[in-house]
Amino acid sequence: MTWDLKAFTSSDSIYFTYNSFGKPDLNYIYKIVNGIWVLDSKRKYDYSENSILKEDITEKFVADTWKNSSKNEYIFNENNNLIDSTYFTWNDTTSQWINNYKTSTTFSPEGKILISLGQRWQNNNWVNNRQYTYVYNSQNQLDTMFSKRWQQNSWRNNAFVIYTYNENGFMTEAVTQTYFGSNISNFSKITYNYENDLLVELTNYAWQNNDWVMQDKYKFTYDENKKLLTSSRQSIQNIGWLTTTQNFFFYDQFNNKVRDLTQRLINQQWQDYRRINYFYDNQNNLITEQTQAWSSSSNSWSNLEKTDYNYKNQKLHFKYTSTWKNNVGWIYSTSSTYSYTDSENSSTVTSQRYVDSTST
Repeated sequence: MTWDLKAFTSSDSIYFTYNSFGKPDLNYIYKIVNGIWVLDSKRKYDYSENSILKEDITEKFVADTWKNSSKNEYIFNENNNLIDSTYFTWNDTTSQWINNYKTSTTFSPEGKILISLGQRWQNNNWVNNRQYTYVYNSQNQLDTMFSKRWQQNSWRNNAFVIYTYNENGFMTEAVTQTYFGSNISNFSKITYNYENDLLVELTNYAWQNNDWVMQDKYKFTYDENKKLLTSSRQSIQNIGWLTTTQNFFFYDQFNNKVRDLTQRLINQQWQDYRRINYFYDNQNNLITEQTQAWSSSSNSWSNLEKTDYNYKNQKLHFKYTSTWKNNVGWIYSTSSTYSYTDSENSSTVTSQRYVDSTST
């Protein structure tokens, strides 16, 4: 395979550095302008003594000068749960950070989210926007989630979801109900059925004419290693449940997925529709992911798209995506190049976009 690298137009390159704890410390973003790499922006990360993220600041490189652009500030509790996240934008006129949006979260002693509150900055005040409240059962499973929105200086109930579980702790039902003034109405429902702790059926319902009406359902089968073998979608028809789409999944002896096959029911006959082929090297690294469509006119598979992966020392080095063009072949569309330093404290990702010279 040959690469016409001259046809690639790089779109951006991101250079990362990491601190001694392996967390992002700084990244630079470069973009191509008139065929020249130009420094565009950078993001700096600041951590506490315990290596907890305190803030990140994005700066734009304008006229050979770094200028503030945006900032996020983070506050964590003693259990390292994020309890406050505030987004700021920079005002060039006043040279000040301006509040924009804030999310405050309350946790239980067990680390479960109890309340999530979103607020916008308006007229020099934090104004409520959205609130989500989470209630748990005696098993610490999510029991109910309430959603509210702020309207006319007061909280208005929006919707809530009730969750049900089986004796093994797996979710069996999720019912969404909505508010209409002071009235509550069912809206949607999802049921989950299991066998041997594996999901085998999922059914969607809608509330219509004061009753639950089935919309569609999905079925799943597995092999002895609990690998997904098949999935299918069924919709309700006049004759009952009708399977309209089915998927088959194939694996090699190393349990790598080698193919996804999708079929659709057309004129009461199953016809191939899409398939994705996966190819691996002798280290079980994914090297090619190829998507094809079934052509009924030629009674054969036709290429659509593929992504190729290249590795060095078991690390992803190069990734490129191609689309298929009839009478031409594979046309490169995008690529990303990954490079790493010997110390592994920095890395670079360069993204490129292919310019198709054959296009008119």
